[in-house]
Amino acid sequence: EFQGDEAVIMQRAAQALAGDDRELFLHQKGPAEILIPMSLWTLTGSTVEWQMRAPFVLVGLLAVLVVTCLAARWFGAQEGAAAALGAGVAAGLLSAVNGFLVAFSRIVQYQNIVIAMGGLSLLWLLRYRRRSSPSALVLAAAFMAFGLLAHYDAILFAPAGLMIVAESVMPRRIGSPGGLAQHVTNGLCAALVGAAILSLFYLPY
Repeated sequence: EFQGDEAVIMQRAAQALAGDDRELFLHQKGPAEILIPMSLWTLTGSTVEWQMRAPFVLVGLLAVLVVTCLAARWFGAQEGAAAALGAGVAAGLLSAVNGFLVAFSRIVQYQNIVIAMGGLSLLWLLRYRRRSSPSALVLAAAFMAFGLLAHYDAILFAPAGLMIVAESVMPRRIGSPGGLAQHVTNGLCAALVGAAILSLFYLPY
């Protein structure tokens, strides 16, 4: 029952499991959508359609939850808890019935991984803006890197992420404990973590 692109992914997964490592690089995307079915195939020894698609269903649900949280954070900062809840639920419901998310939650494809990972990156950047926590920035970089391992489309989250980072180091914040030097140190640590994750695939590529 695998359709079009799914069949290509499953074929590449089979050839990679048989020892042809080039398949991950010939795919011309990130390796995530091949590695996920490869892992399940190895663990279970079967390629039942629902089983291969199940992780992508879960990632689609995660993407809806992430959109809900993002909307709640953005609107709640100005309007209060009640408005945050309303905005989050509205955004989550709209995402849940969005044809793009619904369609790609039913097949073996990377799109919802990109949305979920990119959204999680923005959520942790919002936490960094509030608390200047180094771990928040590192996690944001890690999630962005995982999104890029699914597809380079994840770079579309970068402008929003850069705006949040810029707000974190605005002059009114530079006087905070650690100041600008601390933000630079945090940024370098996060960049190293993100680069290390990406290098696992893109250096061999």
